[in-house]
Amino acid sequence: MKITKLFSQKCPRCESNNMFVGGVGFSKKAMEMHSQCPSCGFDFVREPGFYTGAMYISYTLDLAIGAALFALLWLAGVETTATQFVLSFSTILIVLFPWVFRTSRAIWLQCFG
Repeated sequence: MKITKLFSQKCPRCESNNMFVGGVGFSKKAMEMHSQCPSCGFDFVREPGFYTGAMYISYTLDLAIGAALFALLWLAGVETTATQFVLSFSTILIVLFPWVFRTSRAIWLQCFG
């Protein structure tokens, strides 16, 4: 399985259509998924609660973002307090929330769908 396929947010079967209705951003349609692929009919909603496991992938992505921020600040030699780091990390997570949400669901479906 290719890494790019995990992050593509496309249908796992045909890879031609997006899983989500809207684009990435802070809109109502950004979090809305198609119930099935318009091209091949692959069912995106497997069963109730199927995407509950995607929160573990979301948590892992958030940790990776935090580690990258910490490494970037450390390598740049920027001295921050714990409060400054938490505020900047929280701001980044809020901005990246739609991307993390969608990507974690796409990875979960690619692995277990």
